[in-house]
Amino acid sequence: MPHALKKAGFGVWVFCPHGAMLLKSECLDGGRAFSGPIVMEQLAGSIVELVAESAAQVIVPCDDAASRLLEMFCRQPGMDAAFERARSLAADWLGLADPGLRRRSATLAAAARIGIRAPRQILITPALTRADELAQLGCPIVVKADHTSGGGGILIVRTPEEAIDGARVLAARRHALFPDGEIAAQEFVPGIAAAVSFSALKGEVLAQFAYRIVHRHPQPLGPSSVIEIVDDPGMMEATRRLVAHLGYSGFGGIDFVLPQDGGPPVFLELNARPTQTTHLGGSIGADLCGALACAVSGRPYRPAPDRVAGRTIALFPSEWRRDRNSPYLSGAYHDVPWSEQRIAASMIAAGA
Repeated sequence: MPHALKKAGFGVWVFCPHGAMLLKSECLDGGRAFSGPIVMEQLAGSIVELVAESAAQVIVPCDDAASRLLEMFCRQPGMDAAFERARSLAADWLGLADPGLRRRSATLAAAARIGIRAPRQILITPALTRADELAQLGCPIVVKADHTSGGGGILIVRTPEEAIDGARVLAARRHALFPDGEIAAQEFVPGIAAAVSFSALKGEVLAQFAYRIVHRHPQPLGPSSVIEIVDDPGMMEATRRLVAHLGYSGFGGIDFVLPQDGGPPVFLELNARPTQTTHLGGSIGADLCGALACAVSGRPYRPAPDRVAGRTIALFPSEWRRDRNSPYLSGAYHDVPWSEQRIAASMIAAGA
């Protein structure tokens, strides 16, 4: 991601924990690293300093925790002009004007309200929800916790009783930053897993590309390890509609199912942050970073003409870790970050 941002013309400054892989990037212009518990006063001071030093135009929260910390920063009382500029910039780039819509369950409900096909869902309160209430969803049932990623907050269960038990387990794992997270039971929709990666500004999609998921690691709910670029107007139109409805700014990804019944794509969730495929757009004619750089600088964005549906990409290091003998490592485009030698070496060492 730093390389893709740098190539697009951005300076790249980071604020992350000591020891983070991100600090090994050779594309950084500066930044700060922290250790131990985050104290809001120190966090606020670091953000203000970084915004001033970098003359930042864009702030990119790379996970839900970073987004929540930015929300907390934006609620801090004003101090001076530098603080107000940093707070205004952070508010502009939180992605969603309503932070509550960062929750999976809330975004799914919003998508359904504007006519995007979505699975039925029922919010679960483990001590109060009855099994007969969930029976209308059919079986199996998908149980999802808000503010989780990489498949860590999703369970697929066989019965309503198991859904309630699963909700208890997920509730016990709630992160301290997200006491407001809901747990939802959702209808299981059979079909092909797919997604769209995009960049947007004030509710307008600037660039996007769609893909289906060929393999995951770990199975069955982990991140993608092999994807195939597809031309799917239904997914891309649904993305445009939801982004416009939310007034979204920044990078994001939307998970869909291409249903077995042949109907419209089914919306599953919005990842209101960069995803593991965000940086790939420049190689397939939909440069998400380049489009955003053009938008914030007032330059026209001209997409490359080489987007090819059917291109298969092995994501590094996921596919390498899934199967060292995978034919996709040689037969597909293998997304090894050779432009970031230290990061590539660290990933290889970590997976050895």
